[in-house]
Amino acid sequence: MMKVRICDKCISKEVIKELEKEKIELDIECINFCGIGKSKYVAIVNNLPIISEDKEEFINKIKKSK
Repeated sequence: MMKVRICDKCISKEVIKELEKEKIELDIECINFCGIGKSKYVAIVNNLPIISEDKEEFINKIKKSK
């Protein structure tokens, strides 16, 4: 099972909704990537960071991690 941790202070609600539409279970909490999270999309997937400057690329990287 894929575990995706994501911070709702760094990631927009729009991105969170898109991930939920993909049936990706999210654990929403601070992941302590606040510096990077101000300019890039960041999540922790199965204990590995996923970082992207592009929203669509970010979502695709998470989907590929399944």
